[in-house]
Amino acid sequence: MSIAFLDTEFNAHGGALISIGLACLGSEPTDVNSCYGVVQVPKKPHPWVAEHVIPLLGRTPEGREVVRQRVFKWLREEQISLIIADWPADLTHFLELLYKEHDPSMIFPMEIKLELINSGKFTSEIPHNAESDAIALMKWYYGPFIK
Repeated sequence: MSIAFLDTEFNAHGGALISIGLACLGSEPTDVNSCYGVVQVPKKPHPWVAEHVIPLLGRTPEGREVVRQRVFKWLREEQISLIIADWPADLTHFLELLYKEHDPSMIFPMEIKLELINSGKFTSEIPHNAESDAIALMKWYYGPFIK
């Protein structure tokens, strides 16, 4: 089982999910496996988001269901059992993305534990890009054990 690191970008505090990034170690300490998706670009983005997030998305929006399915597939393939984030809203957006109204008798397809940590400061190659920030959080967490 593997540990994944999570970051999301959203339209200001309490705003809608824009993008999600997850990262985990690959088979070698220098290998990083990641999952990234852009759900939407807000019609009226917060000015800070318009300046600092949207220009760094790196792809066009794919819609919630496409990103949801990609995240589920990645979680299964990587055998993720623990998600670590350093901001409560990241976990909220992650859980809301996974949720889809369905028959309440259905069982959630996997077991995942969530952990919220205080990461302090770390540097991302592309700050405010969810994938880059998830990778930076992972590198901060593991410290000198990975490159």
